[in-house]
This record gives sequence, C-alpha cells and structure tokens, in this order.
Amino acid sequence: MLLRLFHKCKLFLVVLGLCVLSIPVFAADKQYSSAYDRVMDTGVLRCGYFVWAPHFVIDPLSGQKSGMIYDVIERLGKVLNLKVEWTLEYSFGTQIESLKTGKIDALCADGNWTRGTLPYLDYSVPYVFLAGYAYGLKDNPKIKGFDSLNSPDIRFTNIDGDGSAEYIDLYFPKAKRLSMPATTDSHMLLQNILTGKADAMLNDPLSVDDFPLDMKSRLRVIGGDQPLGVAGAFVSVQKGEDKLLKMLNQGIELMNDTGMIDQILDHYDPSGKKLLRPQKRYR
Repeated sequence: MLLRLFHKCKLFLVVLGLCVLSIPVFAADKQYSSAYDRVMDTGVLRCGYFVWAPHFVIDPLSGQKSGMIYDVIERLGKVLNLKVEWTLEYSFGTQIESLKTGKIDALCADGNWTRGTLPYLDYSVPYVFLAGYAYGLKDNPKIKGFDSLNSPDIRFTNIDGDGSAEYIDLYFPKAKRLSMPATTDSHMLLQNILTGKADAMLNDPLSVDDFPLDMKSRLRVIGGDQPLGVAGAFVSVQKGEDKLLKMLNQGIELMNDTGMIDQILDHYDPSGKKLLRPQKRYR
C-alpha cells in the first residue's frame, strides 16, 4: 500500500514538474492578432533601430545605447507605462521584413520616410525635425554654388536606403552618385568627400558636428543658410497597426505638450537651430 502510494506521489511530482517547465514555452509561443495586442499583454515594446551618430549611438565596449533618439523613446516608454526593449539592429532595406516576421513591434529609431517604404509602413507624428543641407569641400573648384551641383561633373555620396537619396534624385537628377551599402558607418560620407571620391553629400548639422574637428573644418554648406529640405523623425509600425500607432501618437503628443521633448532636445542642441522642435498643438 505504501509502495503504491509512493509511486503515485512520484508520478504526480513528475507531471507537475513538466507542467511548470512548459509554462514559459506556452507563453513564448502565444499567438497575437496584432502587435498592439502583444504589447498590451506583455507590457513590452520591442524596438528595431539603426545606428546613426550622434542621434543613436552604441558604445563599442559597454554596449550602452545613447543619443537623442534613444532618450526620446525611453521617455516615451515611461509615459506609456511600457518597457522599451531594443531588440533588433537593422540596416536600411531590412526593416520592413523585420516587422512582417514579428521580431519587433515598431521601428523606434526610424528616420524620415522614403517613397519605397510608404506602402508598407505607417508613421507616427514627428518628435523632431532635421534640416538637410548640401556639404562639400571649401576648396573644390567644381562647386561654384547650389546650381552647380546639378551637373554630371558632380558626384554625391550616400548610403543605400538613406532618405537623402530621395532629395538627390529630386533636386540634382543630373549628378552622379556614389552609393555605399546600408551597413556603412555614416562617417564614411565625409571620408568619401575628403578623399575626392565624391564632391557633395546631404546631411544634417548635428551629424556633421559629430565629425572630427580637423575634418569637418574643411567643409562648407553649399547654397547658404536655407536648408534643402526639412524631414521629421518618427516611430513607424507595420501598415494597419492603427491601435499601436494611435497609442504612440498620444504618447508623443503628451511629451510635446508638456515640454518633455524640449527638455531632451535642449540637452543635445541648446540653440534649437540643429534639432528643430515640433510645434505645440495649442499654438
């Protein structure tokens, strides 16, 4: 009798142990009908991001993330009572597939939109605007002014998938292009100009400020103080994720209304001339 009872208890403990071990598997395998449902169920926003100094930076030794975009999104997570998980670093051109496969919920460090991504992504309201200028060497004899850039004699450098390509095609269709792979460090744009491989690039002032002083001092803005274009920085989600997008918009608008965004941007650009602030809704 005691032996039979012992075997029953042993069997019960084995079954109980298997059940306990299976709980994380069932939780991990849980299927959600939308990214919004998954975020609300887990309390975690899984972010995709790309590195572009100084807006989003990863320390090569510690792995610590920093930058204006990082600070904005981390604060957004606190506002929405969500944990932000920086899940996946992507390169230009792979972000849509990352959303489709469900690896991430949103592109949290997305730059300005491009025509190629519009059919697949929905974009939040912008939390900052970046002004784009044309830069070239001060002593480049081929550059005589803004109009001289639209010529077969001029070569622009850009990174594949970067939004600057849209503006090059629009404003300088006659110019040649030196495109680099999407995984290229943004500092290579300057290197191409300094080594004579390219004549010009489109970039924002804060990114140029991040270049070494002895290198950036050789550059000049072409065409005066008026930017070539102004583009917003957004959070983007897969097309049709309306509930998630609405929640993100509400968080960004709250941060803008209450001065949280200004506080972050002032840390990186006290002048307010390099990181252009979005207007308040009550103005």
